[in-house]
Amino acid sequence: MSPPARDKQEEISAHGHRPDLIWIAQAACRNEDPEAFFPIGTQGSGLAEIAQAKAICDTCAVRGHCLDYALSMPRANGIWGGMTEEERHSLLRQRQRQRQRQRHNAADTSHTPPRRADDGRHSWRRGEVAPEKPQPYASRCP
Repeated sequence: MSPPARDKQEEISAHGHRPDLIWIAQAACRNEDPEAFFPIGTQGSGLAEIAQAKAICDTCAVRGHCLDYALSMPRANGIWGGMTEEERHSLLRQRQRQRQRQRHNAADTSHTPPRRADDGRHSWRRGEVAPEKPQPYASRCP
């Protein structure tokens, strides 16, 4: 087995045979106190703890992997990927709204009925004023 493959196998076994967690070995927080990433609150001294944790995340090469992992978890507490729980929930809601808009826009374009020639007979159906009824032939004669 070549050395790169052996190194990869060692990393996989070090993380419980979870190849999706290999990035943890490269995380900037791996040698930090885990408590630093679980602040006591979001006000007062908790703000300073959040800022310290985010400063560590700002230097991390695998921050994106960390954030993706946290977003995939049903309830990830603490600072992950440089974001607090509230920030991650906000990001998830934003992504959900974006997906809904995309689905709505796709549905609007795929189900649009073909347009008819506008001869004035159907314009009132689009919210416009209905055209006047044509008068009988006899009343149009001089």
